[in-house]
Amino acid sequence: MKKFFKTPMKANEFIIKDLELKDIEIARKLHNDKSVLKFLTDPSRVSKIQQSKWFLNLAESSKSFRLIIFEKSSMTFIGIFRIDQLDLKNKSVVIGLDITPKQRGKKFSLKIYHYLLRYIFKMNINRVSLETLETNKIAINLYKKLGFKKEGRLREAIWRDGRFLDCIKFSLLKKEYLDAKNF
Repeated sequence: MKKFFKTPMKANEFIIKDLELKDIEIARKLHNDKSVLKFLTDPSRVSKIQQSKWFLNLAESSKSFRLIIFEKSSMTFIGIFRIDQLDLKNKSVVIGLDITPKQRGKKFSLKIYHYLLRYIFKMNINRVSLETLETNKIAINLYKKLGFKKEGRLREAIWRDGRFLDCIKFSLLKKEYLDAKNF
């Protein structure tokens, strides 16, 4: 199994480690939470069998990783960080973060993104991108606060709740992050 981290990363407030087989049920439950599904491009619930198959495929990938995050003091599950399309040749990656409903509103997202963006840019990655639905105002505000720039809009790309929604693409370059003194 390929790993993103050699050992778990310990930040001031949380522990970040590669998702392991023993963690996939809590990851599945977070994915299937209504408040998470409503902002995903594919809002399909995932069964235990589907999750196991997905994990086996993920374990063989050198371009996709999932990191699980716990609050350091209590070992409370905070969320899952997605790393996809890791392209070391072109120095780019696609990322995302899902926070469990009980841990939202505690500024964990901002801290986790800062921590992992610093780590990713130190890996000599130049470009980080992500996307979200136009209705995810909290995420959009977070991405702007982090320095992400809106790259484009996939008009009416997602059918949700009886209507079409736009998918908004954002990116952040290493030099922009460094210039903002976030590093």
